[in-house]
Amino acid sequence: LDSIQARLTLERAAKARGIPMIHAAIAGCCGRVMTVYPQDGGLEKLYRLPQKKGAENELGNPAATPALAAALQVQEAVKVLTASGETLRNKMLCFDTEWNLFEIMEVG
Repeated sequence: LDSIQARLTLERAAKARGIPMIHAAIAGCCGRVMTVYPQDGGLEKLYRLPQKKGAENELGNPAATPALAAALQVQEAVKVLTASGETLRNKMLCFDTEWNLFEIMEVG
C-alpha cells in the first residue's frame, strides 16, 4: 500500500474480522516488518501523525528492498498460518541493506 491512511484502513478491517495483519514498509534501502494481531495495538504507534507522502518518495526504492520486505512478510504469514516459530508480534524487524543492519525492536 502506498499511503499511511490505506495501511491504517487495512489494519482496522483486519481487526474487525479478527485476523492478523502483517505490515511492511520500505524507503530506500530500509524497511520494517511486524505482525499485528487483532487484540494488539498496532500501526497507530508507528504513524501518530499520518503524512500524505512517506520517505520512499524522496529516497526511491532499489528492487531488492521490496523483495526482501515481501519475503519477510511471507515468512511471517507461514508462521501465523502454521502456528510455528516466533512471529514479530509486538516487535518490529528493521533492516538497512545499505549497511547490512537487521534489528528487532519491541513495540508495545
